Amino acid sequence: MYKKINLIVTFFISITFIFFIKAEINDSLITKNYKELEEKIHDYAKTKKDRKQYAYTYLKKAKINRDTLNLLNAYYNICFVIDYNKGLQYTDSMLLISKTGYYMNYPEKAYEMKGNLYYNLNNNVEALENYLIAEKIAKKKNNKELLFFLKQSLGNLYNNFNRNKKAKKYLIETTNYHENLYLKNSSSKNRFSYLANLYSLANNYRKSNNYDSAQFLLDKGLKINKNDSTLINLFLLEKNVIKYNLENYTESIAGIKRNLSYLKKRKDTPLSDVMSCYLYLGKNYEKLNRNDSTLFFYNKVDSLLKISTILYHDYLRPYQFLIKYYRNKNVEKELYYTKRLLFLDSVYKNNTLFLTEKVLEEYELPNRLQNKEKQISSLKYSKNKAYFWLCLLLIAITLVIYYFHQRSKNIKLRYEKIIKRLEENKQIIIKKNNTTNSSIDIEQNTVEKIISHLNNFEKNKLYLNKYTLNKLASEFNTNSTYLSKVINHKKGISFSNYINSLRIEYILKRLREDKIFRNYTIKAIAEETGFSSAQSFSRTFKKETGIYPSYFIEKINQNKL
Repeated sequence: MYKKINLIVTFFISITFIFFIKAEINDSLITKNYKELEEKIHDYAKTKKDRKQYAYTYLKKAKINRDTLNLLNAYYNICFVIDYNKGLQYTDSMLLISKTGYYMNYPEKAYEMKGNLYYNLNNNVEALENYLIAEKIAKKKNNKELLFFLKQSLGNLYNNFNRNKKAKKYLIETTNYHENLYLKNSSSKNRFSYLANLYSLANNYRKSNNYDSAQFLLDKGLKINKNDSTLINLFLLEKNVIKYNLENYTESIAGIKRNLSYLKKRKDTPLSDVMSCYLYLGKNYEKLNRNDSTLFFYNKVDSLLKISTILYHDYLRPYQFLIKYYRNKNVEKELYYTKRLLFLDSVYKNNTLFLTEKVLEEYELPNRLQNKEKQISSLKYSKNKAYFWLCLLLIAITLVIYYFHQRSKNIKLRYEKIIKRLEENKQIIIKKNNTTNSSIDIEQNTVEKIISHLNNFEKNKLYLNKYTLNKLASEFNTNSTYLSKVINHKKGISFSNYINSLRIEYILKRLREDKIFRNYTIKAIAEETGFSSAQSFSRTFKKETGIYPSYFIEKINQNKL
């Protein structure tokens, strides 16, 4: 039965990609074995175009041989050479195939790759969600190699949010692991993994002001890597940032400009690298009191932050400078940059809090509980002291387990309550306030017209478009004050909450009924339903329902199986 399903799933996925693959393959490569092809895919000295050819040849070979495991490996490897968003489609294919049978390293590697792609898209929340799913599966299957890769990923996440001590612990362990792999087998894949760990650990040392150790690791990496110009540029950029930290501002500027020049010539330059260049050029010029240049590069950072989900603490510095610079010079610009700083600071803190709580709840705490007996046996206190601390620890663990159990139970109850109301076709979010019209200082005729417009607005699902209060009032041929008062009085909520509630109501019903919609990314759902960003959508969904959209989708998919 599983074999039959496997063949059907593989067939349909093959049809999806067949025409695209055909153009990418050089038939002369088909005689190479899987190991040779994989080595070439991860040879970063080669162009991306060449690496793509090897990746799609690997895929074609797996399809010809009807080899499902290597088909999964092919999709995994293709994710290294294509656009990150396209890569997410391949991870979905891997997860679909993984359900048809038991395959070594899957589905955990599919979730790990999905996390990597979200990480590269700077969606740290979704990255963490997928890393934790991969970690749970890898633990059950005792997949030690993947567990080390996941430790590196968590180390990088901690690094990005300035949790330097926690990041250092993970990154030292994973760097040593990958160094041993590289020394045993200096394949392209092992070399790249080792270099990636060296860079991450060097970045951690630099953030911790340990510049000598950072320089040592970067020099070590540059000696190993002599062919991949992209990695060389990344290592050199980090060295140029250290020059800024060491107050060698002129040298730092010259070096970073070379890095930026290289990045601008590339077609697939990561936005995060360009932003780092602009940020540190601005910081260097700020130290040299060259305000015109500082303004130029800090404004570049602001422009990129408007189109990017990248947000680390360092990117708040430009706004502090810009606010101070425009104070008493240009009130409008001072106000603009103040609002930007407050908004970005709030987003940064929310992301940091979510990541910290999520890692504690689903990664660190289970690991601590698993090692409890080992930790207790290593205590060197006297018998009475040991007994006291053991009791205290058990009480603490019980309280923590009870807390997370109750939290999990409450989330599940919220989910079940939503599903029950959906099944009963009852309204979930918006609750109309049945107050009389007499308390509104507006003519009855005007109120009734606005209510009629609102009914049509809801019936035609116009709330899925992006609306402001003024824009909607204009379409209703009324003013924003009247519209706001009527919504507040009749719906019992503000205009923005009214719009968002309608959207969440629509999304909940569609997620339950539409399987295709459930396969959308959080970002795609947000864009289709009028939200400004994935973060805004997730935050509103959590506020309205008490659970995150990723949890709701995961649970409803489980129940639909």
